[in-house]
Formats: sequence, structure tokens, C-alpha cells
Amino acid sequence: MTAPLSGRVALVTGATTGMGRAIAVGLAQRGARIVAAVEDDDPAVAKQTLRRLSDSDAIEALGVDRLSQSSVSELAACVRDRHERIDLLVNVGGAVAPQHALTADGVERTLAGCYLSAFHLTTLLLEPLAEAAPSRVVNVVSRVHHGGHVDLDDLHGERDYSPARAYAQAQLAMVLFTYELACRLDGLDITVNCVEPGLSAPARTVLKVATDPELEGVTAECFDRWGQQRRTSDASYDPGTAAGLWRASEDLIRVPMPV
Repeated sequence: MTAPLSGRVALVTGATTGMGRAIAVGLAQRGARIVAAVEDDDPAVAKQTLRRLSDSDAIEALGVDRLSQSSVSELAACVRDRHERIDLLVNVGGAVAPQHALTADGVERTLAGCYLSAFHLTTLLLEPLAEAAPSRVVNVVSRVHHGGHVDLDDLHGERDYSPARAYAQAQLAMVLFTYELACRLDGLDITVNCVEPGLSAPARTVLKVATDPELEGVTAECFDRWGQQRRTSDASYDPGTAAGLWRASEDLIRVPMPV
């Protein structure tokens, strides 16, 4: 019997630890060819680990530093060189910076790892996603976005940094990005959704949103840990904040979105 995702290519970030690894393994077991974005691990070792856990040889691993815009660009270029189409992109967030610090590109580290790198990577992979349409983008987010506030005048927390506040802002930014991108891609047959998986079987929920045939064409939604559509924070639906964040993000990565 043919595996349900046979012939499809899925890129998963954060694919060597925790939820990201479980998602990559689950997709591989369903027949997808996995491109695992590897951070803080040897890609060769990561590839062998994922192949062993999934019992699939259709896995490649590419290194990336999500705090470096040049590294994210190199990852996207390598993916585009190897794959004409990407059927699924799953963005799993990065780590929280315990203290205020900026990347070499001048971006606050939590914002860079938990939001901007996903914005950047998705920007650079829109062409292979469109080539694979119908395709999907799934952004993994946290419920802490409900307490978040995107401060467009101080995105980098230079006035008053708090790790918790920075993380909540980055998570809210991911939700805003999800809805705004879905709107901009309307009519292109690329769906964009986010998932608040929680701590109970988180990978299973993401896998459902990423692969369920009944969700074909469903876009600009957030799903809870049970896989049910849910409303996100009031702030996540603010069009002014979404537009301002989009412009600020384009300025930070110095690459205009083609949509």
C-alpha cells in the first residue's frame, strides 16, 4: 500500500530535538521525503538518527543558524537547488534568550530565532511552495501569545527587556504572520495555518494539521492541541499591527516579500 505522503517533500525546522524531531519522524513514517533543518547538531549525525527513528532513508539534513540571516539564506538556496517543489513547510520555533542581546544582523535574539527566521525562510521558499500547490505552511506557536504585545517602536526590547515578554511578542508575531501570509497568498493554493499544540501529544496535533486531507484548502486558522480550530488573541487580528510587522520584518531581512 502506498504511504499517504509518498512523493511529497517536507521541510521541518528545529528537526533534531523534541517536537520538531517527532514531527520529522512522523512525516517520514507517512512516506514524505524529509529535509531536516539542523541547528546545534552535526547534520550527518542528525540524518542518521532521524533515519533510525523513522525507519526511512528518505531524509536529508541541512545545517542552519537561525540567528544568522546569511545562514537562513544559504539553507533556502540549498533547498531550492535540491528540490523544485516543497509540499510542506513546518516552522518550529527557536530558543528564548535569557538576557538582552542582538544578533550580528542587529536583531534581538528571541525575535530572530522564534519569529524572524521563519518569516525569512518562508519568504525564500514561496516559489517551490507554489510549484507544489496545493501545499501547506504550518507554524507552531505557543499559547503565551495571548499575553503578547508587538511593540513596533521597540521590537528589539532595548528599552526594557524581559525574556518572557520577548517570547510572548515573538509568538504573537508568528500568529500575525500566519494570518497575513494566508491573506497575501489567497488564490495561490498555499494554505497557511498555525498550531498551539500544548504539552499533550504535541507532534500528533501538528501532523494532523499538516497532513489531514479534510483540511485541504483550510487557511488562516489556528488549531488547538485537539486539532480543533480556535480563536487566538484579539491582538492577533489587528490589521494595523500585522501590516506594520510585515513592513518591519521586510526591512530587517532586507528582502521584500514577493506577495
